[in-house]
Amino acid sequence: MEPSLLDTIPVVPLLRPASQQGREIEFHLRSQAVYYFEREDASNRRNADTNSPIQISAPKKLGEGRFGRVFLASQRVGGQKYRWVAIKILHNRVTCAEERLFYEEIELHRKLTHTGWPYIVRIIDVLDLPTLAMCGCGKLYIPFCPSCHQQGRNSALVRQDLPGRACPSLVCASTCGFGIDGADIGTAGADRPLLGPHAKLCCGPGTPHATVGTLINFVPRPALVMELCETRLSDYRWSSLRRYCEEQGLYLQANNDPFFEQLLALDKMNILLKLIETVAWLHGVQQVVHRDLTPDNIMVRWQPWPEAQIKQAAHSPQLLYDLMLRPRSMPFLIDFGFATQKDQRSSWYQEMDGQGPGFDKTPYYSPEALARFDQYRDKKIHFEQQPGSRVGRFLIPPEMLAAPASVEAGDTLVAVWDEERQHDLLITAVEPATRWAHYEGVAPPSLAEDAFRLIPPIGEAHDVFTLGAVAYHLFSEQHPTSNGIRAFIALAQRRPVRLDQPLNDTTLRGLFHEFCKLIRHPNSEIRRDLMMLILRAMVRTPQGGYCASRTVEGPGPALQMLEEARRIYHCLQHCLLTQPAVQQGRRLALVTSLSAAMVGASAALAATHWLLR
Repeated sequence: MEPSLLDTIPVVPLLRPASQQGREIEFHLRSQAVYYFEREDASNRRNADTNSPIQISAPKKLGEGRFGRVFLASQRVGGQKYRWVAIKILHNRVTCAEERLFYEEIELHRKLTHTGWPYIVRIIDVLDLPTLAMCGCGKLYIPFCPSCHQQGRNSALVRQDLPGRACPSLVCASTCGFGIDGADIGTAGADRPLLGPHAKLCCGPGTPHATVGTLINFVPRPALVMELCETRLSDYRWSSLRRYCEEQGLYLQANNDPFFEQLLALDKMNILLKLIETVAWLHGVQQVVHRDLTPDNIMVRWQPWPEAQIKQAAHSPQLLYDLMLRPRSMPFLIDFGFATQKDQRSSWYQEMDGQGPGFDKTPYYSPEALARFDQYRDKKIHFEQQPGSRVGRFLIPPEMLAAPASVEAGDTLVAVWDEERQHDLLITAVEPATRWAHYEGVAPPSLAEDAFRLIPPIGEAHDVFTLGAVAYHLFSEQHPTSNGIRAFIALAQRRPVRLDQPLNDTTLRGLFHEFCKLIRHPNSEIRRDLMMLILRAMVRTPQGGYCASRTVEGPGPALQMLEEARRIYHCLQHCLLTQPAVQQGRRLALVTSLSAAMVGASAALAATHWLLR
């Protein structure tokens, strides 16, 4: 069935519209690809005060982050059948600096797509999107200058980047003087002139949708087209697996059946294995650190079983068991907006505040990531630095030294008030015994109230920590802050503990067993193995942890985690294969295949005999 397709948006390279007659916008394109936004569904949505239908004048949104939004769209190439895609568009209020980060994300994502790695969402296209809005009637349009259009002239609006301004502006191409500063576009009503009747052709003054609309893209910017994956890992539950199976005619038993709990654990372990393998590949082959491996940036797609196997398994519980032993869930990493390559270690505090719209990322952040939000106020730090020199030292405050991320070489000490970043101090060495830290840079002047922030670099250890938190979320179906797991990890880090031998601390051992009970699997040994995998990923120690410290580099920690995850995966398979129902199913499947082979051989022998007569 055809989707509700709307007006065409242009594909790179962008050309001027061929016509804007009536309510249609047509583009002559060098590419054969055509894209359509899917409109937000207004069915069964009514105003609580008037009980009248709500007018929806926005494209359907799949997700939202700090820098951009992802919309549902469809792509059609030539006369072929359409396919659903996701289009990532920057927020209207983003700065020029944030826009440059988006360019870097596109280039990195394009490079990773070309490698052919199967567990990264592929880039399909990059659009050069103009200023674009959607009218209340559902039509897309490129706004005219409302001031000129009111006087009968169709003057275009163009982008303007002025020195000293953080955001671009949209101004009239003529001399009428109309303009909107990008810094104001986020305030209420700032985009109203672009949505009014004097900026569009489709709905003039006095029409029902004259002042109704949504600004999709403020100034000409690139937009990223990706393959569509609709299920986020944060939404992946037992019900997801059950729904996937029922859609194909396979009906599972009750949720509390131990056999199907094991099937679900095997499916989730398959997802985790592919995630760890992808992170190890990024850290090793590509030398890329993702730095945002939270469940909202991991998508899951269900790969259907072959139709012939579905028909057989629908009439045989034994064949169903054998079929379910082949996990079909595939994870895909998305959003490389904060990723960095080995030779491009940028200062993370300039890129991210750690809080994304609609999803709290902080439960999945490592101690060094959370330390970026801590401020040390009213701390008089005495800097010893000779005039004209760019090296010096300072005495580390006790609170900073005792913080979860502590202080290590490679960290940056910044003054909170220093917006120009002229006094960032790169720590080159630390003397824990004497509490002296050596640095490079220009020390800030002494102020009445000093406020500092310690900025640890985010590297491979952060990704491994996040994998541990994701694994806990996957197998317990709870976020890491819901029941104190983060406090348990912090306690184990402070002790510190040895993870290459049984826990000898009574308190930690008791808490460990309590958290093991939250893992969804009937086998207690596998629950312990899974919990130890999580602990080794999230606790930094050279005795059994995957990361000896937060400054570790390279693919080594991820590869160690991958090796342990594979061992647990094989244990999960063994537990399922020893089930009586599975053994019967495998014997039945073997007999069926042998019977089919014998029938085929008999038919071939008969045909040969007939030909030789």
